[in-house]
Amino acid sequence: MQHMVETNGIYWHSQHERSHPDQLGFIPDFLSAYDSKPAIEQFAENYCGGWMDFKGFTYDEQTGALKYPEDPDTALLYAAHLPNGEVVRIYQHAWVAVFQPDGSFRVARLD
Repeated sequence: MQHMVETNGIYWHSQHERSHPDQLGFIPDFLSAYDSKPAIEQFAENYCGGWMDFKGFTYDEQTGALKYPEDPDTALLYAAHLPNGEVVRIYQHAWVAVFQPDGSFRVARLD
């Protein structure tokens, strides 16, 4: 079942058949469509742990999964497009990836 959740002017669309709005936790509350700062700056300011990059992930364009060496794929749960062209994707286990229009991305865990 597909879900859509709106917070602070941002629409989060489910990306996995078993995703549920509860899996979003408080993560959407750290962003606002009305704030012109990039997503990572907003997370750094609004999330108590800030934004700490976690290196080593790759992205599977076919499945949308994040991959980390020797770990099972991390399933994409929700995605949102920000007004500045960034795409924020929320994965299992509170992994969050911010994708830039050029395809580059950064990952952090916001739990």
